Amino acid sequence: MLRIAQPPAWFWIVALVALLWEALGCYNYLASVGVGPPRPGWVTAAFGIATWGGLVAAILLLLRRRHTRSLFAVSLIAALAQFSWVLAASGFQPIGLVVIVAGAAFLVFADLGIRRGWLR
Repeated sequence: MLRIAQPPAWFWIVALVALLWEALGCYNYLASVGVGPPRPGWVTAAFGIATWGGLVAAILLLLRRRHTRSLFAVSLIAALAQFSWVLAASGFQPIGLVVIVAGAAFLVFADLGIRRGWLR
């Protein structure tokens, strides 16, 4: 029988931070879609995939499911696509870098959770 390791207390702190971060991203998505300058449909789609995929990944992280890594990867790829257009259209946006770094950190954290046996 497969034994699942118990994660340390800081795992739960990081998982809650991820949930709050991703929830803020979803709020930003809902508040900004259809507002401001028009953007291509694929950018809006990438934005939605990045935010909502990240939220589902954070929920799965709290549930300690290994699929969280895949969803964080999809979310990060979508964020990279979205911010590539933002960079081309309006230049460097510091928040874009923060979002990409956070997404990469959550992906690495999910991978660590799998390697340490915290996610099943």
